[in-house]
Amino acid sequence: HVGLLNGRNVKYMQEFVIRNTWYFLVSSVGQKLLAFLYFSLLARTLGAEQTGKYMLALSFTALFAVCMDMGLSPVLTREAVHNPDTMFSVLRRVVRLKLIMTLVIIPSVVGIAYVVGYSKEMILLVGLASFVMAGDSLHLSAYALLRARQQFVYEARGMVIAKILILLVGVPLVLWGAPLPSLMLALLSGTLFQIGYSFFILKRYSYGAKEPPYHLSSLKPLLRQGVPFALASLCATI
Repeated sequence: HVGLLNGRNVKYMQEFVIRNTWYFLVSSVGQKLLAFLYFSLLARTLGAEQTGKYMLALSFTALFAVCMDMGLSPVLTREAVHNPDTMFSVLRRVVRLKLIMTLVIIPSVVGIAYVVGYSKEMILLVGLASFVMAGDSLHLSAYALLRARQQFVYEARGMVIAKILILLVGVPLVLWGAPLPSLMLALLSGTLFQIGYSFFILKRYSYGAKEPPYHLSSLKPLLRQGVPFALASLCATI
């Protein structure tokens, strides 16, 4: 009986892993396809100069995204696997730290854009893209815990729905000839959906979770562990 039970457990885990992998693969391909279609429409409609400004704002803020996440998302997943009882407490500390970093990094990014001589339109684009960057960092933290729970289906679903939402908001704006800042708001709509959706799903798993006393200083070990991930992310971005 024990051997039969173990065999069933192994088979269930195999099916579970395959299902999660399939969800994530399909969603990744789907959202990349939607992103390709959207960018193709942007490039054909806006022209080279406007498309260049749009991509420059996103690329410029992407360099600072590493400072927002600090390599904490993969560390969160590992910490949640090893210490599931305290993972929600750790998440709350990480979110608080990221909110504090948002108040520092967004003005810094805008200030650097001003110092290097960007136009007022570009500075506005960089500012809006910075909010997108900060929001993406927040929902990555929530999805990190769901990954530890082996619940990839929610992240897969959220990725596709967010991309569809961006298309629903962005395509009409492009066709109507809306200014570039409005198109950045389309990205922000997808990010806001991801934040609300990921934390709403995560709340289902937080009932009865322990809430020990916390201090931001207790994140120091996690920050040290996140340094290699942050450097790897920076190299990939560059």
